[in-house]
Amino acid sequence: MLQGLCMYCSSRFSRALCSLFLGLAATLAAQPVVTDQPDSTTAAYGGNAVLSVTATDGTLSYQWYWQQGDNPSAAVPGATGPLLVSPPLAADTTFWCEVSDDTETVTSDSATVDVSAPVSYTLAGFGRNEYGELGTGTTGYATQWKRIAGGVIDVEATATATLLLRDDGTLLAMGSSLLDVLPDGMVENADKADIGQPIVLAEHVSDMAVTQYRSFYVKEGRLWTVGVPLGSWGPEGDGPTLMAHGVTRVEAASDYVLYLREDGSLGGAGRKPDRLGCGFYFGRGRAAGG
Repeated sequence: MLQGLCMYCSSRFSRALCSLFLGLAATLAAQPVVTDQPDSTTAAYGGNAVLSVTATDGTLSYQWYWQQGDNPSAAVPGATGPLLVSPPLAADTTFWCEVSDDTETVTSDSATVDVSAPVSYTLAGFGRNEYGELGTGTTGYATQWKRIAGGVIDVEATATATLLLRDDGTLLAMGSSLLDVLPDGMVENADKADIGQPIVLAEHVSDMAVTQYRSFYVKEGRLWTVGVPLGSWGPEGDGPTLMAHGVTRVEAASDYVLYLREDGSLGGAGRKPDRLGCGFYFGRGRAAGG
């Protein structure tokens, strides 16, 4: 049909221009075409979403991307096929796929995964409250149950400090060691830490861990830390400091930390080679596992 059109084209157009038109049309016809776009869906808090894309036949390659919160968009690790099983999700996330052949790349429509709110609880405690670690606004031993906070999905504690993760992603901290755990300028009135008033440490948090004087939290796929030196790390009161990207979970104890990446690999840092299971020393926060 295109060749026939050239045969009867007006004299105002040269054959060279017709050839250029035919070449452009052939190129456009050859590029991949997405015939079935990924659909928006829902996922449970901490669960996975399943998305798919279908493109025209041929030898094609795929790369899925995602964007969450204020984070820049990034490639989803290992997501190089038409079917995507997402990493665990803790916040609404947008996904799309780039489909390529040897010469051209096309981008699918975006699909949004709405993540449901996690199950939350009311947290209460009693016992020693010398440093305000119960977060009740007072100090002194509590002989009866004291309500600490509602809407709590996770809690971590040391001998002198407590971290609470709420269902809206707000991370609260309390206890006397907050004077060291929080970086300079984060606390308007440092006396709040002495009497155990909860202080917002971060927002949009999906996981967290705390040691005696250092806190870790995962915010929109990034691992952050604040506090005094972990082993030989940094000056007192440093942070928040970005430790790693593409992180889903974090655990910490003493002066080491382990974290799980979105691609399933395990990273770690600290000064406990026997506990890291590596047989050698990792100092100054240098991450193990690549």
